[in-house]
Amino acid sequence: MRNYYAILLFFLFYPFSTTTAQPTTSSHWVLFEAEALYRNNELSDATTKYLQAFQDTLPCVSCLLDAIHCSSAALEPNALRFFLTKGFQLGLTVEDYYRIWPNLRTTLIIDDVLATLPIDSLIQKYLSNLDTLLINQLAILQDRDQQYRKEGFEDDKAMLMADSINWLALNQIIDSLGRWPAYDELGLEGNDYLTTLVYHFDLRQMQKILPYLVDGLRKKQNFMGHEVLYQLDRIGMGEGLVYGIDDLLRIYPLCKRTLMKNNLYCQAYGEWFGEMGHDQQYYHTPLDPCISLPQTDRIRNLLYLDSLQNKDHRTPWAKTVTIKEFESLVNY
Repeated sequence: MRNYYAILLFFLFYPFSTTTAQPTTSSHWVLFEAEALYRNNELSDATTKYLQAFQDTLPCVSCLLDAIHCSSAALEPNALRFFLTKGFQLGLTVEDYYRIWPNLRTTLIIDDVLATLPIDSLIQKYLSNLDTLLINQLAILQDRDQQYRKEGFEDDKAMLMADSINWLALNQIIDSLGRWPAYDELGLEGNDYLTTLVYHFDLRQMQKILPYLVDGLRKKQNFMGHEVLYQLDRIGMGEGLVYGIDDLLRIYPLCKRTLMKNNLYCQAYGEWFGEMGHDQQYYHTPLDPCISLPQTDRIRNLLYLDSLQNKDHRTPWAKTVTIKEFESLVNY
C-alpha cells in the first residue's frame, strides 16, 4: 500500500485550479433526465427527453435500448422508429431488434416497422466508419486481458504481466492517434474491448488517459464516465484512499477512505455497485464522509455525469441509507 502521508505532503504543494468545473453538456444532461423519468414511469415526458438527447448520436447503446423500450411503452411509434434508426448507427442489428421485440409493449409488427427504415444504407454507413485494424488490435489486448482472469485459469502474476503488455500497446495507440479512440471507429464490439481494458488500469494509467478520455466525452466520441469513476473507486479501495480530480483533470489523494464495520469501503463518486441487504432490499454503498456531496457532483460533472441526486432518481430500486444503517443491513 502506498504511503498516504507522503503523498498528502507532496500534494500540499500541488497547484490546483480553482476554476469552475465545466458544465455537463445539454445532450448528456437531458439523457440522464430522460432516464430518471423513464425509471419512474413518466413515459411520455421521458420519450420527449430521449428524442431531444439523441438528436446528437450519443454513443450509449444501453441508453438507446432504454429509449426504445420507453417509446414503445409510451405508444409513440414515430419516436420508436427514430430510436431504431439511431440503433443501426450505433451498431445494433436486425437480429438484435428481433430479440428484444417480444419484450416491447407495442402492437406494431416488427417487419412492418423495419420495412420503413433504410436499413442497408444505415448499416453500410456504420461499417464504413470502422477502423478494422484498430478493432483487431484491441481484440488481441482484450483476449490477453481475460486469459488469466477466467475461472479456473486465474494467475495473478501472469495477469499483471498481461496488463503491463496491454498498457504498452494501448499507450502506443493513444500516442499515435493523439486522442482516445472514438466510438465511430471502434463500433459496438471494439468499444466493448476498450471498456474491458479500462477496468484494469492502475492510477498512473488512469492519469494518462483521463485528459484524452474526457476530451472524447466532450466531443461525444465515447460514453465512459461511469467506467472511469468506477475504476478510480476500485483503485482507491485497494489503497484505503479517496482520490480527487481537480478541474485540470489531475488526480490527487484527497483523504483516507472510510472502512465500515461490515468490512466494506464507502464509495466516493456514486458509480460503485450497491449491496443486497438482509431484508432483500438493494442499497447504495454510502458516500464516504471525507468527500462532500458538492465535491462528488463536481467530479461527476467533469466526467459528463449527472448529479448524485439525479442518479438516485435513475435507480429507484436502490435505497440510500446512512453508514450506520448500511452496516446493520449489509453484513455478510
